[in-house]
Amino acid sequence: AHEQGLGEIDIEKITILGEQIIDHKRKFKFPKSARIAFLPFQRFSKILQRYPKYKSGCINCQSCVKGCPEQVITIITNKKGEPQPRINLKGCIACYTCIEICPEACYGYESRTLRRVILVFSALLVVVAALITFLVLFLR
Repeated sequence: AHEQGLGEIDIEKITILGEQIIDHKRKFKFPKSARIAFLPFQRFSKILQRYPKYKSGCINCQSCVKGCPEQVITIITNKKGEPQPRINLKGCIACYTCIEICPEACYGYESRTLRRVILVFSALLVVVAALITFLVLFLR
C-alpha cells in the first residue's frame, strides 16, 4: 500500500489517535472466506471463493486499478459508453481491496450456485463424519 502512496510505514511519522486497543476486547471471528480452508474439498477452493463483482456506478476514478495488489483490474467502456471495471479472475486473489477502496461502492460479491451446493454438501459430510466418529468411539 505504501508503494502506491496509500499509507505511511515510518512508525515515527504515525500518530495514534483514540483509545488503546487493549481497552476493547472482542471475540475473534474468522472471516467467512477463511472457512473454505477447512472443507474437505480444498481442490475446489477457486470455485468456492467469493470474488468481487462490478455492480454499477463507476466514475472512472481508477482507485480500484491503482489499489489492486495483483494489477488485474482494467477499466473498459461498455456498450452504453460508460466506464466499467473488468477483473481478470484468474489473477484475482480475492483480497477485496477493490470493494473497500471504491468511493462509489461499485463492487459487490458474485454468488455462485455451485459454490453453495459444494458448501452445503461439504457441511453434510463433516456432520456425517462426526456422527460416525461419535458412534464408533462411544457406542462400543
